[in-house]
Formats: sequence, C-alpha cells, structure tokens
Amino acid sequence: MKQFDRLSLSDLTDATEDIAKRKPNSKQFVFADKRRLVQSLGLLHFNDGGKQKDIDLTPVDLGASWRIDQAPYIIEIRKDRLEFTYTSRRGGSVTVSVNSIGGPPRSTPVIDEAVGTRIRYDDIRPGLDIYLQLQPDGVRLFKVLKSPVAPTEFIWNIQEDEGAAFTVMADLVGSDSKFSKDTERRNLDLTRTVGPVSAVAGVKSYTITELFNGRASEIVDRSTRRREWKTDLVYPLVIDPDISETITTGTDDCDSFTQKTPISTWRPNLTRQFCYGGYYAAYGNSSNVHAGLRFQTIDLDNAVTIDLANLKVNRVVGSGTAAGKWFGDDVDDAATWATTNKPGDITKTTASGSHTWSAATAVDTIDVTTVVQELVDRAGWLANQDMAFAFFTDNTGSSHINGLEALEHAGTTPAILEIDFTGGAAPPTINLVTAPYIPA
Repeated sequence: MKQFDRLSLSDLTDATEDIAKRKPNSKQFVFADKRRLVQSLGLLHFNDGGKQKDIDLTPVDLGASWRIDQAPYIIEIRKDRLEFTYTSRRGGSVTVSVNSIGGPPRSTPVIDEAVGTRIRYDDIRPGLDIYLQLQPDGVRLFKVLKSPVAPTEFIWNIQEDEGAAFTVMADLVGSDSKFSKDTERRNLDLTRTVGPVSAVAGVKSYTITELFNGRASEIVDRSTRRREWKTDLVYPLVIDPDISETITTGTDDCDSFTQKTPISTWRPNLTRQFCYGGYYAAYGNSSNVHAGLRFQTIDLDNAVTIDLANLKVNRVVGSGTAAGKWFGDDVDDAATWATTNKPGDITKTTASGSHTWSAATAVDTIDVTTVVQELVDRAGWLANQDMAFAFFTDNTGSSHINGLEALEHAGTTPAILEIDFTGGAAPPTINLVTAPYIPA
C-alpha cells in the first residue's frame, strides 16, 4: 500500500493530483472549484531520478526473499533466516543477520500490514518476538520480551559498506509496560557493544551486542527529574534500535512542559514516540503540557483565500480528556523546535482552533482555517515556508493529558494538515494524469 493511502484524509473523489507540485511531504490536488494541499509530517514521496514518486512499502515476493524498492531505500528480507540487506539510494548498503539470541531461531517470518508494514518473527525464542517495522525513513528492529524467560542478550552480524549514508542500530532504547507518574514509560537499562571491525574491499564486518541488564528507570521526583532503577518489571518489554537516514525530521513534532510553581519551561522532548498535550498535576505541582507540530515547505502563495484547513492528529495514549486550543506560531517561517524554541514559548496567533481530545484511540480533526489564513496573510509569508502549531490547554485541577502519534512511533498516522484554498497564483497546468486520483 502507498504511504499516502494510509493517511486519514477527507474525500478526494473527483480530485486530480498535480504531480508537478509533489514535494517529499506533500501532494496537491485540483477540484473543479478549488485546490487542496495535503501536508504530512511524514514522508509521502521519494526521489527517483529527479522525480517524486509515491512511497509504497508493500513487500514484493521474490521466492526466497521479500523486496521493497519503492522507498528512499531498498531492502531485501530473507525468508529462511533472520537476515536482511538495506541499501540506501544515497549510496551504500548493510546486511544484518542474527548471530545469537539465546539459541537457534525457531520461527519463520510472516508479513503483517495491519500497522504499516511489519515482518514478524513470532516466538522466535521462548518468550521472544522480533519484528521489522518498515518506515519511510528506515527500518526499526523491535525485540518484544514477553516474559522473564525471554533472552536478554542479542548479538548481530553486520556487514556494512564504508562511507554509507545511514546509521546502523546506534540508538538503542527500550521500555517496560508500566507508565510512571510522569506519563512516560520506564526506560530499560541497555548496553550496546560494537565488536572488533575488519575491513575487506570497502566492506566493514563487525558484531553488535545488545544486552538488557534487568532493570528500568523511573522518575521519582518530577521537580528535579530524579530517577531510580527498579526491578519490578512489567512485561512485555520492548527494545528498539534502527537503521535510519536523515530523511524526515523527527524534531518537527514534540512537546514541552510549562511548570506553574515556580514558573519554568522545560524540554522539549524531540525524539519519543508520543507528543503530549494537556494539564498534568502531580508531586504537589502542576504543568501545562504543549504538543508542537511543524510542517515544512507549505506551498501556498501570500494572501491566498483559505476555504478550509484541518489539522489531524492520531490520539493514541493518555488519561482524562485534554481540552484547549491550537495556535499558530505567528512568524513568517517557523523555526525547528529546540530548547530555545519550545511549543509553549511560541508567539501565538490571534486565531486558534479548539480541540477536545478523544478519550480513546482516534484521529481528531481540528479546524485551523482562521489560523492558516492569519499566517499566509502576514506580509512576510512566502510559498514554501514552514508553519508551526502548538496546543495550549484549558484544563485545571486534576490531570488530563493525551498523546498524539509522533514520527518516531511505529504506526502509520503522523499528523497531517489539509488545506483547501483558492486565489493566489494562477491554477497550475495539469499533466501526466488522465483520470481522477482516488485513493484505494
């Protein structure tokens, strides 16, 4: 399935895509009476010989292996053993194969497209599942330790081209299934060791050993962020390294906290799987929690008429019901989120879009028409500049905090911005499309 077809979009029946307007993160469609821009935080296209083509992560069956080649990378996955070869379109490839996972693998892979594209190895060892999650910007190799009998050491054989344009299993993270009082999963104590490297004819060979040390850290003092190691593990445990390229910008979605007593702001957290918004009360204190979203290269001319603009976020975790408003960052070209540019610190637009978060997993739609209109009406707004939005809560009293799916999450529904617009530059010439584009 194409990456675009997985998005939760409004009806595009009778709309024709203007292929010449494609960008890595967006598509533009033309209706009889107006145009629509679909802007995604995640990648929709990849560059193939100068053309932006749809990303499609559907595995092709080659008999002894599966192959995915309609993406920024090419990956071939063996069926008879846990081994895959990842090749970047920027140059270089790496082959990853299992060396030791506590004994010989005892299961064969299956394809699971219920949540994106996964290659699953169920019960590959007692108490252990492994799966490959294929994403537009790379591959994530999950180990799911389902019980205490699962192995805790994993050794991988790596063969990597020198000078390759990606990182190999460098960011080793993991968590158990207990949420701390700070709405964060507890981090596992993990050790990553790289074995001796030998190089022959431009190919490096080495091993990577991942070791789980039997404990998880939990925040015990929110005011100081002090953590303590805990051994009361709650299964399943999830360990997640990846092979990734600098293609998407995970810093485009994040959250930050504004503590009330004393007044202070902290984070933003740029790399976790959920971006939180709402009101958090604990440890005798309280904080407003601001989710932040930034969309790059918005292809709208200055002062175009915005007929409708919807921000769509996938609410996946949380407690209570956060309620509040999304404001735009009132600047011409929104900068990336950083310690000096947190969602809670933006200069807010006058306009806003109200949002009461769903109580269960759902895609929430927020009308931000007046916000986008205010931004494109700025004297300094130019086509292909960036827009950012931040959530400000109306909650008080008890905690109401919800999390939306971030780019780092293994799901398939990153935040999207749909904009229907008229005016501005002359309508584009439509070519290369002979029939209306209707998602499957």
